[in-house]
Amino acid sequence: MPISIKDGIVNEKWVLPYDGEKITLDIQNTVHPHTLKISNQNGFDGNNPWDIFFRVLNEIVWFHGVKVSNIHGLYSEYCASMNFVPSDDSYAIHMNHFEQRVFTDAQHLALGFFREGTSSGSTYYEFLCYAKILEIPFKNGKTKGTWIEQQIPTLENELARALRDRKPLFLNGKKLEDWLREDGRNALSHANIQSKQTVRDPNSYRDWDEIKWGNTVMRELALRAIRTLGVE
Repeated sequence: MPISIKDGIVNEKWVLPYDGEKITLDIQNTVHPHTLKISNQNGFDGNNPWDIFFRVLNEIVWFHGVKVSNIHGLYSEYCASMNFVPSDDSYAIHMNHFEQRVFTDAQHLALGFFREGTSSGSTYYEFLCYAKILEIPFKNGKTKGTWIEQQIPTLENELARALRDRKPLFLNGKKLEDWLREDGRNALSHANIQSKQTVRDPNSYRDWDEIKWGNTVMRELALRAIRTLGVE
C-alpha cells in the first residue's frame, strides 16, 4: 500500500463486496475526496446504487470511528460514484479485509442515523438522530421508556454520569430520562413559542450547551440500542 508522509495513503484502490455488488474505493491522496464507484452492465433493477454507497459509509463510520462529510457525486442507469471526505483516512488500512457485517433493514436504518448524527456537526441534529435510533429496537414508546430507565443507572461515559449526578440545574428537578424526552427530543422537535412547552433556540448558548451535554447520554444509549440489534 503506497503511503506518503505528506499525503498519507496515495493511489490505492480496494474492491468492497456489498449487497451482491462490487464497490470500488478509490483514494488518490488526502487532498482529494475518497471515491466509491460501482458499475453494472445489466443495470440496478430500478434501485439507486447510492443506497449501497450510504450503507458502505455506515459501516466505515461505525466500525472505524470516522466521520464523513462533503458527500457528492453522480449516478446513471449503469454506473455511479460518490465522493466523500473522511475525518481520518486511517480507516482505509483495514479495507484489504473488508467484509459486509450489516444486513437487516433495522441495522441499516440505525447505522444510517448514527452516521448522520455523528458526522453532521450539528449538536441539535445529532441529538435527534440518536433519539431516532432509540425508537428502532422497540415496539412502542412504553417499552423504549422502560429500557432507557434501566440503562440510566449503568451509564459508563464520564460526562454522561456527570450530567446524571452533578447537573441538577440542567435537569430542573426532573429524572434524566424525563429531561431527555421533554427538554431534549420534544423541545428540539417543535418550535411553537405560543405553547408552554420548552423550545430549544439555535441562537441560545445555554440551549446549545445543555443539548451538547445531553448528547453524551444519548450517544451512549444509541450505541447500546444499536448493539441490541446485533451490530457490535
